[in-house]
Amino acid sequence: MPADLTKTIDIVFKGKDEVGQITKSINNQIDGFGDSISSISQPLNDMANNVLALEAAFAALVIGGLSLALNKAGEFNDAFAEITTLIDDTGTSVTDFKNDILDYSTSSTQSIEKINQSIYNAISAGIDYKDARALGNYLTERGKIIPRRISGNCAKHQREITTAIKRARNIAILPFTTVMK
Repeated sequence: MPADLTKTIDIVFKGKDEVGQITKSINNQIDGFGDSISSISQPLNDMANNVLALEAAFAALVIGGLSLALNKAGEFNDAFAEITTLIDDTGTSVTDFKNDILDYSTSSTQSIEKINQSIYNAISAGIDYKDARALGNYLTERGKIIPRRISGNCAKHQREITTAIKRARNIAILPFTTVMK
């Protein structure tokens, strides 16, 4: 019996050793599979992190742009409020005038600050923002100022009209020329 017991112990221990080696082999293969999954998923993880960083930078840019726009809108409203102190009119005509200034500023090469300052100076000098039609009577169809000999004005009034027309042109109440079709 002792020989059978020894053989049994050898088989059992040898079996344990084979099971242990198989278990280690399976464990190593699972670790290798995990490493290969990590190497495949790492670029995707890096890309997701880069996308999140880009979204954060874009959000900061948008917030900065909105902040600048709100600041400029506030500055424009302050400057326009100063202009309205010179205007006797209120209501829709002033709102239309404000919208006309904003429309002009989108196509102008001048800054909104310079446009507001020009308008303030022109109104301070006595040009009424509603006088564009009256000043238009002293312009030809092509936008040239009608000379004194044709308009019948004295020299002093012709200079005042010329100055008013030039100021109105600078603040975009009157065009410099007209488009011929």
